[in-house]
Amino acid sequence: MRTLLIVVLLAALVAGLASVVTVERYVERRVTLARYAERGEAGQSSTVVRLSIAALPHRWESGRAVVYFAAPFEGLAKDVAQALDQALALIKDQMGMDAAIEVALFPEPPEWEEGGNVRVVVKEAVWPLFVEASWRRLADVDFGFVLFLYNTLPHEAVEGAVSRYLYHDRRARWVGDGLAEYAGYLVSRRWAPSIAEARLENLREHVADLLGQGKGVYDLLQEFRVRAGDRPRPSTPVEAAGYGVSLALWLDLTQRHGEGVIRAFWERLSPQKPWCLIPPYLVCIGPDAETAARVLSELTGEAIWAKLQRMDLQEVLEILKRAAQEIPEG
Repeated sequence: MRTLLIVVLLAALVAGLASVVTVERYVERRVTLARYAERGEAGQSSTVVRLSIAALPHRWESGRAVVYFAAPFEGLAKDVAQALDQALALIKDQMGMDAAIEVALFPEPPEWEEGGNVRVVVKEAVWPLFVEASWRRLADVDFGFVLFLYNTLPHEAVEGAVSRYLYHDRRARWVGDGLAEYAGYLVSRRWAPSIAEARLENLREHVADLLGQGKGVYDLLQEFRVRAGDRPRPSTPVEAAGYGVSLALWLDLTQRHGEGVIRAFWERLSPQKPWCLIPPYLVCIGPDAETAARVLSELTGEAIWAKLQRMDLQEVLEILKRAAQEIPEG
């Protein structure tokens, strides 16, 4: 009788909870809290600059991309929206993933020019792109802007799509950041080869650092986990290497099984959208890291779960080098 009473009470509680949320809604809240840009030395106190798209009266939409902007930057906003829509269309075509993104063109905060540490926090769930007063079209921007446009934003769009399905399991970062890095590589390789080369070089350096310290094997399930909490913090050397290791996993699989393996993987996984009772992910029902590994094993015939736990860093370095060699000159 006591057990039955507990079950009934729990059922009533669940049925009446206004706080029951889907993973998508909770991730959306987390992303809103985490929207930031930072300049300065990590670990030091920062001047906080708070921004909102309420200060940007105009909006331009192109397919999967939305850009908020002020009147002087209308031409640049249209260029950015078109570039992002093309990037997301490429991701859809080659990876089978529907991703969308909203960005805002903010003037560079004057605090950046004053020196010291500055942390910019954007109220809404949009990604900030900082522009100089003289920029009017995409041809006017600098290297950092191009890097953010053709690598970082495609990365974040794809990771956002994956996180809604898997990030209740902290072991699933190899899917989210791995596919996100792959998307950034695809997009930058097509439209900004120098960005693709720079990113791969950066990833190789992090992996080489671990090899230089005598570490030969990387465990993606334990050493590259979804971060707990919303506060941004610097990556450790081991975590920083995880981006390259997870990218190498997907590069290797697509090289040996074809790019269709990602599309097939996502087609199998995405219909299984999870839901959670009470945030932050206390009780979730749906696919997890093991589900993802099992699907990938069925598609490739490989023991993915075991592979994830013993990624050879020397092989990772070679895979990243080959990917760099495949980038067209531009």
